Amino acid sequence: MAEEHSPKAEAWAALTPALWSGILIGASFLATTAKFQAPSLDLPVALDVGRQTFQWIAWTEWALVSLYALLIGFSKIKEQTRALATRFLIPVAALVFAQAVWMRPVLDARVQVIMDGGMPPASHLHTIFAGAEFVKALLLVVLAFRLLHIALKD
Repeated sequence: MAEEHSPKAEAWAALTPALWSGILIGASFLATTAKFQAPSLDLPVALDVGRQTFQWIAWTEWALVSLYALLIGFSKIKEQTRALATRFLIPVAALVFAQAVWMRPVLDARVQVIMDGGMPPASHLHTIFAGAEFVKALLLVVLAFRLLHIALKD
C-alpha cells in the first residue's frame, strides 16, 4: 500500500527552505554588504543598522524553525521527505540557537563599544557568524533542491 501524502504538503516542504534561504541570502549577504558601501553611513550607524537587521532576521528564523518543524512533524508528507528535512533542520536550528545565545550577544556588545566611541579587542567572531550564515544558507538550498527532486519523482 502506498503511503498517504499530500502533494501540497510536499510542495511546502520543499518551498519553505527555498524561501528561507532567499531571505537569508538577501538580508544577511546582500543588504548587509550594501549598507557598508553607502558613503553616507559612518561605521557606528552602519553597525547599529546591522545589529537591528540581524535581530529581525533572528526573529524570522525562529519563526521559520518553529513553523518548519511543525510542517515536517505533522503534515502528510512522505517519510523520505520528513527524514531528510529533519536531518537538515537540526543543524540549521542549532546554528540559529548558537547565533542567538552566543554570537549575537557578543557581537552586539562589540557594536555598542564602537557606538560609544571605543574600539573592542580583535575577534574572529564576526567571521564565525558569517560562516554560520553561509552554512545555513547552503544547507537550506541543498535541502530545497533535494526535496524538490523527491517531490518531482511522483
